[in-house]
Amino acid sequence: MSSPLAHQKKNPLKNLLRPERILFFTLIISPWLFGAVETWAKVFLFCLILFGAFIWWRQKTKLVLSFSFPLITVVLLILFWLFLELIPLPPTFIQFLSPKRYELEKTVLFLLEGSSATQAMPWIPLSINPSETFPYILEFCGIILFGFIVNQIFKNFSEERDFWIYASLLNGSVLSIFAIIQRATSNGKLFWFRTLTQGGDPFGPYVNRTHLGGLLLLFIPLGIGFLLYKNQLNSSKTLKLPKKDSMVKSLQYLSIKDLFEKLFFPFLLLIISSGILISRSRGAMVSMLLAISLMGLWLSLSSKEKKMGRKHALLVGSFIVASITMALWMASDIFIGATQRLVEEAVDIKTSSRIALWKEAMELWRMFPLTGSGLGTFEEGFNLVRTVFPGAMRVTHAESDYVELLTDSGLVGFLLFLGLILIVLYKGWKNIIFEKDQKTKFLLAGGYFSFIGGLLQGIANFNLVTMANLLYLVFCAQLFLSNSEENKDSSV
Repeated sequence: MSSPLAHQKKNPLKNLLRPERILFFTLIISPWLFGAVETWAKVFLFCLILFGAFIWWRQKTKLVLSFSFPLITVVLLILFWLFLELIPLPPTFIQFLSPKRYELEKTVLFLLEGSSATQAMPWIPLSINPSETFPYILEFCGIILFGFIVNQIFKNFSEERDFWIYASLLNGSVLSIFAIIQRATSNGKLFWFRTLTQGGDPFGPYVNRTHLGGLLLLFIPLGIGFLLYKNQLNSSKTLKLPKKDSMVKSLQYLSIKDLFEKLFFPFLLLIISSGILISRSRGAMVSMLLAISLMGLWLSLSSKEKKMGRKHALLVGSFIVASITMALWMASDIFIGATQRLVEEAVDIKTSSRIALWKEAMELWRMFPLTGSGLGTFEEGFNLVRTVFPGAMRVTHAESDYVELLTDSGLVGFLLFLGLILIVLYKGWKNIIFEKDQKTKFLLAGGYFSFIGGLLQGIANFNLVTMANLLYLVFCAQLFLSNSEENKDSSV
């Protein structure tokens, strides 16, 4: 469907102020703002999303709204729970929901003001540090709003969806190239000029190499699915390279678009995957390989013809081999070193610092089992139980999104987020299975397995602090959630 605002293209300003352009800019710029981990970046992106949402609301009569249940119900419950952690509540209610939170507040008041203050306690929030919780709530509100509007845009404008994918994959390749160049010429600063104030291992515009690796892995299954969607492998129009003498001449007859899609675009995907493999992020490496292996398995099993299934499996296998080869060529010492550390940690898992950290994080969860200590408060909460990593080293995160969700939002919040993930996965799989058009199936599957890759990355790494990564994760989800009902095959 073409955009109803096509007549505005004559006015460049109005064209730029369309909601899809504003949200697209938000998505593209977010990784370059150091991953949007700092409060100023989160606020800036939130304001952009809010501005885009306002314009979209003004034009909502031109869009067909569709609300997905029970998805929207779970999202609203999550928002309710997050705000409940932030607002002050009566002490008796806090004592009922989180006895340890009540005891902590009572102890603090006694130490600061004496015993008289504990007899008339003021209302207090569930979060042990509301100032740290607020930016996270702002982040989640912005991401949910972003996902909702992008869903509506993709439902109505398939051309807009394809443009977003194109541009996002290009953005990923530029990020990867920049990160590789920066690593080769690094002076220990971000963009070669910004000093790291709290340490880190920069890779590209990110302070933490793991975070950029976690972002880049989202582009790989999506890119493979997009290539198949553009009919590069299963069409009679697939490029057939001629023999030696005529190869150059035949390439001259291809359009720039064909050259990009058939030759340059796959090369960009290899650069992105190589960037992941030399990022030294073991979690990103494993998550990428698992995600594209699962996608390859699905491609081989879902093909109606065995020959085509074998061809797809060969494609994925060849891509993995080519990625490893390019990584070895670019930085063999980095790739081999990361692989060696991964094997050593897997063999001797008892000595893993992550396992030790998670064990003590469970002690923190037992202090606030139902409500958690509040989003963004892991560092303060962990100091209450910490015995690992003695000394001045800060432990700001749980090195696992799922462990940190449990400690920060409690069992209630964890189950709500888990329910949201399961609903998204179920609806996505259902949309893929019932899709009539085979090419569109490839595109939906690309987004689906990218989403799975992001979820796998969160098992042994933390991405909640990185708003850019969450925006791209939601973007991948909307690719398969926004599939129109009219495209589904009712005979399946």
